[in-house]
Amino acid sequence: MTKRVIHTAELTNGGSLPLHDCLARLGFSGYEARIEQTLKKCEEKEVMLPRQVLTETLNDIIAARDEQKAMMRMKMARFPVTTQTIETFDFSRLPDKLIEVKIREFAGCDWVRSHQNLFLCGNPGLGKTHLSIALGIRATQKAYSTLFIPAKDLFAELNASRLDNKYGRRLKTIQRNEVRIIDDLSSAIAPSPDLVDAQKMPFVRGLAMPGNIGMKVVLTEAVVLQKRIEG
Repeated sequence: MTKRVIHTAELTNGGSLPLHDCLARLGFSGYEARIEQTLKKCEEKEVMLPRQVLTETLNDIIAARDEQKAMMRMKMARFPVTTQTIETFDFSRLPDKLIEVKIREFAGCDWVRSHQNLFLCGNPGLGKTHLSIALGIRATQKAYSTLFIPAKDLFAELNASRLDNKYGRRLKTIQRNEVRIIDDLSSAIAPSPDLVDAQKMPFVRGLAMPGNIGMKVVLTEAVVLQKRIEG
């Protein structure tokens, strides 16, 4: 497809560009179909002032861009599934009703805004991975950059990055995410309750700063860690 180049000379003597070319000049070509739909809706209304038409169109462009950003955040989060949400979780699996109350409170993401770390602990089969994904999806929906990664994959990536001298770069890439979800941390850190991989402990402590995370947390099945933003 040949790309048409619009020259300023075409706008002289009171000339104007068609909508398609205007959008191309503004870098909005990707929104053309959506804008056409918005303009069609405006035309179907009996009376609309030019300001109203412009406002409707710009709001539609903003909505389209927000949708694209949301889709990109979900893609970058690397969730294994996107159907494990708060709404689809079976809270009857939890041993205490108060836990459901706290989880629904966490879904509001106040813990992210206040720069807190959240640890999900419990026996296998309670749905900790489901909940960590669900809370991560909520954070993503609220425009927080999020990363979900199984602990074994995380350490494998970091070990591989040491071999090609990219450890620091990879670590910074992980830490740039405002919410970091590390799943099944216990099996990666401690293959058995009495055997802890001491080499991995400093990394986990650094990732979960501030504070010392302690042995009980290291042995949890799923952990959600939120980035500490200083200042």
